[in-house]
Amino acid sequence: MGATEGWLVASQIAAAKVPVIAMPLRDLPASFESLAATQSNVGRMKKAGVKVGIGMFAGSNQPRYAPQQAGNLVALNKLPGAAGLTWGEALAAITSVPAEISGMGGKEGVLAPGAVGDVVIWDGDPLELSSAPVEVYIDGIKQPLDNHQSRLKQRYKSLDRTYLPKAYDW
Repeated sequence: MGATEGWLVASQIAAAKVPVIAMPLRDLPASFESLAATQSNVGRMKKAGVKVGIGMFAGSNQPRYAPQQAGNLVALNKLPGAAGLTWGEALAAITSVPAEISGMGGKEGVLAPGAVGDVVIWDGDPLELSSAPVEVYIDGIKQPLDNHQSRLKQRYKSLDRTYLPKAYDW
């Protein structure tokens, strides 16, 4: 877990066949022990043959940011000298690779016969920040996507402004 400076010993990690769950874009040294932190950490470990998944969700780094982080790793390939992931590698880093590392390979994180039936359908590229889920199926059952915030949006979308105080009259 972690391996903020894993790129420095990536060949040894790969030779030992130790999988890594990393926070992908940690590049600011939070302590003396992470002075060599780089956004290219995950890409460099992957190129060395390390099985790397995106994770370490705690505090402000929440699972909902995983697609954005994976997409940023794809974008790193466009920067000179940086090492990122291909689109397929990035998607796998948030789906099938963490499942394999946790011992659920082939059963979760993949679309395959006999696998857990959780699927998200997006309105665009799931690794793009502007894309959003339009349908979610858990165990093959479609899940409602409405929530308190979306219900409030609908409730006040066409608010009758006739009786609002003057403070709201702009």
